[in-house]
Amino acid sequence: MSSRKKPKRSASVNGKASLPTNGIILTAPVKARSVSSSSPRQQRKAFLLTLAAVLFALSGIIMVTAVRTDIGSLLPWATPPPAPYVDGIPCQTDGVRPFHIQAHLTILDNGQPVTIPANVGIVTRPAKGGNGSAVMTVCQYWLNTRDDTGVINAEAPIERTFNLGQFFDIWHQPLTSTNVAGHLGTVTTFVDQKPYIGDPRAIDLTDHLNVTLEVGQAVPPPANYNFGS
Repeated sequence: MSSRKKPKRSASVNGKASLPTNGIILTAPVKARSVSSSSPRQQRKAFLLTLAAVLFALSGIIMVTAVRTDIGSLLPWATPPPAPYVDGIPCQTDGVRPFHIQAHLTILDNGQPVTIPANVGIVTRPAKGGNGSAVMTVCQYWLNTRDDTGVINAEAPIERTFNLGQFFDIWHQPLTSTNVAGHLGTVTTFVDQKPYIGDPRAIDLTDHLNVTLEVGQAVPPPANYNFGS
């Protein structure tokens, strides 16, 4: 019984495939695969993705700018002020401030009145073309004085609470139990002619409130200020 010989497997020589043919090894070149870092299609896809990302970023910048511009037109006090915030209170350049109340402050140093200057909380600069004494208003804090009568104006775009400490901070003057705007001594406080016990900085400024701060010798507080009609 004759045995059938199994065909021999092809061998490879120097990276070439060989085929057995009657004992003779024939070699055929194997086509090498070219490896490219990226095909033109992949490059085009990457370019389109990059372009889309850039356009998306630009659209976001334009949208944010538009929103900020719109908010600035509706809420002028939200735009960066020309003077720093004080206790969270801005120096507003323009805009409507429908909330407006007035309180009165009296300071006595050993019974002698201390003048509270005008234009506390009002930032000014020399007017253009003026004679040197003329000024123009740059911005106004929501707590300010417009004369030296001691009337404190509290005004804001919306109703909110202010306290006496904030006014002194805008005035850049100290207010403690022993120091009122640089006048040193024991401080006695009256609110609407009644003794007040506590930190005078915490006194809320309500409409037509009268506050008297006496440094040193305590005397009967003056009559309440007449705000008029």
